[in-house]
Amino acid sequence: PNPPNPLNPRSIPPDLSAGMTPLDRAIYAPFAWAISLWDERERIGVLLVGDKRDGGLYSQEELETAQAAGERIVHLLAGEQMVQRLIDVQRQRTAEQRVIDLSTRRTLHDEILPSIHLTILQLSGADRQQPVIHDTLDSLADVHRQIAALLSQSRPSPPRTGDPCNLVTSLRSLVENEFSANFERVDWMDLLTENAADPSADAPAHVDALVGEVILGAAREAIRNAAAHGRGDRADLPLCLRVGLRRERQRSGELILTIADNGIGVNAAPSSTTGGSGSGLSLHRTLLAILGGDLVVETSAAGGTVVTISL
Repeated sequence: PNPPNPLNPRSIPPDLSAGMTPLDRAIYAPFAWAISLWDERERIGVLLVGDKRDGGLYSQEELETAQAAGERIVHLLAGEQMVQRLIDVQRQRTAEQRVIDLSTRRTLHDEILPSIHLTILQLSGADRQQPVIHDTLDSLADVHRQIAALLSQSRPSPPRTGDPCNLVTSLRSLVENEFSANFERVDWMDLLTENAADPSADAPAHVDALVGEVILGAAREAIRNAAAHGRGDRADLPLCLRVGLRRERQRSGELILTIADNGIGVNAAPSSTTGGSGSGLSLHRTLLAILGGDLVVETSAAGGTVVTISL
């Protein structure tokens, strides 16, 4: 029979993968030990270890350290794969939403607005002195103005926000390119520097590309919620946004991103009209949790919402 492939954990017989077992060098060379790797429920792999460089013997402590390190590496790889899959789902959802938004804009612009305009013209030729026709014309004209204003204010979002590794630059690009028309004022706080009033003094927050993409995705969803639901039924409310980025020195340099608005608040926004379902932020909270982070939404009775992203 063909000798087992030592690089395939499935080739390790069950009796050799129960703990820390010396291997037959005639079969498993150059490996000398098989160390089982476990999670809370089952075996997740086998670490194959060769001889020590000095030719000595491994101590029990060294084997246990190798086992703990191997289990940690497998857990990290599994978490990274899960995050990547969730990011793929998020990208697909974002792409689908953009297609729906563009389709809605096209339908409103090319079909609904012309139909309303034609109806107004047709009714204008009738007797405007009749109260019913007069009220109908006013209602149609008002609907026409609202839809036209909505189309003029909204615009398709660009697909990228810059380098996800540089959070400061990407956050500024995200707000300026996608949401600048939605807020009367945007304030930038901290941004990893003591001189928050000087944008040129911003210290770049370089992070891993995967981490940066997760943080930016959560930030985009939080800002989108503020832009879409912050005013509620009060269309004339001057909506302001505050974005802060800093490191929590007391927590080993943990990044803290805060996104706050002065809107009506989460509790005051009916889910059927302005509040949304909250499923978007739930997905991003899951992504952050896998990477060891968190997302918290806070609102006060006086209004305003604060989203805190930590990682």
